[in-house]
Amino acid sequence: MREEVRDKRREERRERRMKREEQRENSHQYCASGDITRRCCHIPRFNRPPAKACADSVGGIEGALFPRAGKAAREAPHTSGSGIRRRTLHGIEGQGTLKTGLRRVVQQSKAAEMEEGQTQWKEFVEKISVLQWVLTFLLMGVSCVLLMVYLMFTCLWLLPTLYTIWMLTDWDTPEQGGRRVEWVRKWTVWKHFRDYFPVKLVKTAELDPSKNYILGSHPHGIMCAGAFSCFSTESCGFAQAFPGMRSCLAILAGLFRMPLYRDYLMSAGFCSAGMCPVSKPSLEFLLSRNGTGNVVVIVIGGAAESLASSPGVNTVVMRQRKGFVRLALEYGGWSYGLWVGGGVVMANGQEETGFFNNGGGRVMERGWGYGLCKGVGLWTMRERGWGYGKKEKGGVMRERNADLVPVYNFGENELFRQVVFQDGSIMRTLQTAFKRVMGFAPCLFIGQSWGLVPYKTPITTVVGRPISVPQFSSPPEEMVDHYHSLYMEALTQLFHAHKTRCGLSETHQLQII
Repeated sequence: MREEVRDKRREERRERRMKREEQRENSHQYCASGDITRRCCHIPRFNRPPAKACADSVGGIEGALFPRAGKAAREAPHTSGSGIRRRTLHGIEGQGTLKTGLRRVVQQSKAAEMEEGQTQWKEFVEKISVLQWVLTFLLMGVSCVLLMVYLMFTCLWLLPTLYTIWMLTDWDTPEQGGRRVEWVRKWTVWKHFRDYFPVKLVKTAELDPSKNYILGSHPHGIMCAGAFSCFSTESCGFAQAFPGMRSCLAILAGLFRMPLYRDYLMSAGFCSAGMCPVSKPSLEFLLSRNGTGNVVVIVIGGAAESLASSPGVNTVVMRQRKGFVRLALEYGGWSYGLWVGGGVVMANGQEETGFFNNGGGRVMERGWGYGLCKGVGLWTMRERGWGYGKKEKGGVMRERNADLVPVYNFGENELFRQVVFQDGSIMRTLQTAFKRVMGFAPCLFIGQSWGLVPYKTPITTVVGRPISVPQFSSPPEEMVDHYHSLYMEALTQLFHAHKTRCGLSETHQLQII
């Protein structure tokens, strides 16, 4: 009998406890829903006054949304439910109901989370875009060679054999413009590549589509990220900045001799995106047999300059690099004259005295000029005009030009941290010997992520003003030195004119070695 009574009382206590918990949950639900005026202030007290329970609930919720209203509700005297209601409604007047405020906070929180997720995803895609570019540059060529060798010793030996025959028949294609595909320059991956750093192209002067140009890009850095993004892709808007011009970045010619890799360079994303071998036949084709409007970008410093790449260092290697100047002279200026023995008698209308292939004579500056070449025929020319003369079979002769343009990539040396060895050390000697044999330097560098992804440093590629050059089939050394000095002076002026806008201080100097 006693046990039954005890069990009955225990059951009643359990029911009362469950009822109190249910009422407590309902009270919090009413306060959070914003129904303050009719329900919140009529909840049972639960061992404390109803007014205080309502005030604490309202003050806690409003404190997160409207600090002034929440503070007023918590500090109000707990006298009556109606007083709490009046003061609370007055505190949130003009700010909308509590329910609307909660909905607004939830929406803003969701929007912030979505934006953060999109930002993280975009950063990941940008990093992957840069990583694939780095791995392609470092490993793809060697991997393709090893794959071809491996297939030669398998049952698939016929595939590498047929490809070798195809490569031999297609050997000269890279030096004849490659297989340029414009849509490859507009791949979305290059936009992600640009946004990672980011890379920016700055124009300081117009380029004439009726001419050809040789752009000298400085510095080389480790992998020429700025030059690649600006001149091998359309991610930086080269076509919009220079209408009518076609850019082509000249890279190591040996890369176009690797099986499979050469076709990837020409057809899958690099030569077709604007790359060509940095060889004389390739450059001559672009400057003389590919029409006008060609922009050939040459990284003057090359592999030697990559060994000097280091953050905070502005060093360019070009004091003994004069081949690009000689190339511009051979295909520069406007020339009109006599065709003698397969060569052109050339004159320079911008100089007072003209130089001739097989003789000499007087050329009037900015006017008409007359001269004799070995006593054979009379020729005439006019600066920036039409020229009339004799060839072996008669006719009018008019040549194209190739002016020089300095380019500086601010921030290129900041992308990687490199171990720079002193000149004369054993490691530097080994690096130099390897460069002479293979054509590129083995740099010991490390990036920001995974050791290969470069640091996120802004790159600003500034294109300077053209330097007009005359045309000479065999320019004398004095003339090459003269225009080489003009180019170095123009590059120095370009560096100092834009260094402060690109994150450098006034104390930074350009060192030319």
